[in-house]
Amino acid sequence: MGEARGIHTSSRALPSVRHSAGDVVHRTGTLDDWNRSALEAAQVAMKKWVRVQSNRSLGAYEIYEAAAPWGDPEWPDVQFKDLLKIAFKDRLIDNADHPVLKRLRGEA
Repeated sequence: MGEARGIHTSSRALPSVRHSAGDVVHRTGTLDDWNRSALEAAQVAMKKWVRVQSNRSLGAYEIYEAAAPWGDPEWPDVQFKDLLKIAFKDRLIDNADHPVLKRLRGEA
């Protein structure tokens, strides 16, 4: 069985949107410090502006909360599914007849 993945949509101080994918749980049932700290950062960022910075000596991400209030982020008037289509372009499996799934089933 593969690893469980999560997708987080985020905004920056400048008007832009990005998606970040990260492990939810590794196939061994554990979560390493990089993914644990990334997940923690995503949870904190749901309520506050944060900056996330990698720290190799720590082996995890460091989370810095904004010192001043930034106000609410400006989100584009686009549905989440449309953002995913933009982000993943032709790499999005959106139906059971997708060529990748057919190949995996031995049908192509």
